[in-house]
Amino acid sequence: MKKKYGAESVAQIATFGTMAAQGRGPRRRSRARPAVSLLRRHREADPVPAGQAGQRSREARATEPLLAEREQKEEEVRELLALAESLEGLTRNVGMHAGGVLIAPGKLTDFCPLYTQAGSDALVSQFDKDDVEAVGLVKFDFLGLTTLTILDWTLRYVKRLDPASDLDLETLPLDDRATYDIFKAANTAAVFQFESRGMRDLMKQAPPTRFEDIIALVALYRPGRWSSSPTYTARKTGRERFDYPRPAGSSRSSVRPTA
Repeated sequence: MKKKYGAESVAQIATFGTMAAQGRGPRRRSRARPAVSLLRRHREADPVPAGQAGQRSREARATEPLLAEREQKEEEVRELLALAESLEGLTRNVGMHAGGVLIAPGKLTDFCPLYTQAGSDALVSQFDKDDVEAVGLVKFDFLGLTTLTILDWTLRYVKRLDPASDLDLETLPLDDRATYDIFKAANTAAVFQFESRGMRDLMKQAPPTRFEDIIALVALYRPGRWSSSPTYTARKTGRERFDYPRPAGSSRSSVRPTA
């Protein structure tokens, strides 16, 4: 990208890590108070539920009764939680997005501040992914996929074995039954997006039989849509009937939309 658009017009994108209730920030603040012993620091921080990214102390109180109870009864806990809340959400560190790249129509310094990471001369924006879009810059995600290399090696190997082969990835059929049998068996090691254990379990629950099923599985295997996967698998396998917003054959104007 730098060769094509110019080194002054291409940069990577910053990411900002923030302090959370279960992170180091609130615990670091407690270390500044000599009156709080090592044991009490851990006893007071541990009730904060783990595994919930970005959860704040006030949210933790609602999900962990022990934390709310100790806040009411113990002044030190109440004070520590108040101090921790003042730190939550503050930027703790700056990093670089793994695949995000900015491309500007001119010098990037005309659009956003830049910096370079220690030990590198690569430019990085001081805006995160949301801010760079807000100022009108074009953002791309570039992924380096080992699976693409494997496909390239496979094609070269086939050509070497059979110089007359006309194998072309662009013209491979999307309805090959043997391929879907591989997906149904979840034998998808080294297949991009389908090699994780969770995805293989999902394929066994809702075996794909056409390319549209492949698309649906990739879309479902995301945190925001994962809750819909039980409904999808139940309908895909015929265990649950389909419900539609309006009867078949009815016009949009004659049926009121459903919530």
